[in-house]
Amino acid sequence: MLEAPVPENDAERSAEIERLGLIYSPAEDRFDRITRLAKTHFGVPIVLISIVYKDVQWFKSAQGLSACETGRDVSFCGHAIVHDGPFIIENPLEDDRFRDNPLVLGQPKVRFYAGIPLRSPNGIVLGTLCLIDHKPRTFEESQITELRDFAALVEAEFYYRLLSAEQSVLIQENDSLKRKALLDGLTGLWNKPAIEELLRREVMLSLREQRHLSAMVVDVDHFKRINDTYGHPVGDETLKQVSQRVKSMLRVSDVVGRYGGDEFLLLLPGANEKDGKIIADRIIKRIGETPIQVGDYTFYVTLSIGIAAVSQTGPASTSDLLLERADKTLYEAKARGRACSVAAFELPTDHGSSSSAAGQAA
Repeated sequence: MLEAPVPENDAERSAEIERLGLIYSPAEDRFDRITRLAKTHFGVPIVLISIVYKDVQWFKSAQGLSACETGRDVSFCGHAIVHDGPFIIENPLEDDRFRDNPLVLGQPKVRFYAGIPLRSPNGIVLGTLCLIDHKPRTFEESQITELRDFAALVEAEFYYRLLSAEQSVLIQENDSLKRKALLDGLTGLWNKPAIEELLRREVMLSLREQRHLSAMVVDVDHFKRINDTYGHPVGDETLKQVSQRVKSMLRVSDVVGRYGGDEFLLLLPGANEKDGKIIADRIIKRIGETPIQVGDYTFYVTLSIGIAAVSQTGPASTSDLLLERADKTLYEAKARGRACSVAAFELPTDHGSSSSAAGQAA
């Protein structure tokens, strides 16, 4: 038997696992849902989310296996985490590395293994999503692609854990009734008081950890015209569809809230202004090319977006100043004809004329 190798960055891996709270923690339905679906989809008896940590592999989620952990030295996943891609063993009895492995000779009698490395939001391999069968089997390229897709779902949950650093804290600080009061009744997003509180927290975190943070103020162009033409119920449905589309284009670590009647506030941890500009233009393009459909009505909408980022030493170093700066860039986007984005670095040195023009355009 060949023992699983130890990556050079193993100490860093362990620290990341601990930071995300993935080791020796209760089962979570967010992970169990994925392993249940994978078990049914691939028709295997065992599916695991295995976290390889120090001298053990800990099963964050396990379908078809009662054990919570095994030794890392005998683990298949310990081998899988040193591979960039899929690690497939179609018959361990025919593989010199595993033919005398205790997990092959004894329970759970592994006769097939397929694992995909799982990475943290920082790109560090933490463990695997793996399939195990009691009989040898082949694994087609299309199935590898599907297993990668399931692994991506697990990694998305890792992102959620990270993000929601601040969002999760806000949730945990409030009981169910108070949490309900933090949500916008129409879109289901954070409401204005909540998104402003999250902005304050994210700015503080950004300054403390010296990492980027971009804020975007997003406005639906000529929204009053939609209400006047089609009626307020259609306007409400338009806001719901726009919010869903915007949210679907962001990372799990990003924060979205309804900031006003037809305005949204987006917070992008780790993104500088140039990153924010790229994302904003992508959102504008996607929204602009797909029509809104409400009942018998079909029409297009456009967005104007203003972007600003936290500066460690500059003007946008508080939540109020960051928001003020993002508002100025939104006004500039409107002054330039709407259906566009403007980032703070694109503003002229003297903002006075821009703000005045924007006021007339708004």
